[in-house]
Amino acid sequence: RPAIERKRKKGFRFLEKIKESGLRKRNKEKVAE
Repeated sequence: RPAIERKRKKGFRFLEKIKESGLRKRNKEKVAE
């Protein structure tokens, strides 16, 4: 069970990273305009 929890946390962190990088990309594009 702890292993599953750890995996879930890893997946959540991964999604957060993707979200963050996506926001950063969008901000860069806004600045470029």
